[in-house]
Amino acid sequence: MQFGFLAQQWEIPAEALKFHAVYNEIAKTETSYFGMRYIIEGHIPSPDKRNPCVRSVWFIEKEANIPYFVTAYPLKGKSK
Repeated sequence: MQFGFLAQQWEIPAEALKFHAVYNEIAKTETSYFGMRYIIEGHIPSPDKRNPCVRSVWFIEKEANIPYFVTAYPLKGKSK
């Protein structure tokens, strides 16, 4: 919310998170019994144009090929 996102317009942060996942490199992967976790770090486009550096986590279950979003949060001290 602090970067101009609004709860009433949930589609905007959802699209920004997809953009973040596609256009930033994977910082780390972790394999578990249940599947693969992908940690992505990089800038995310924000409505206020500050474009913070964010860590997002995505997961793909075993025997699946569709990632699902787990969480995201700003990385302190890193902005564009």
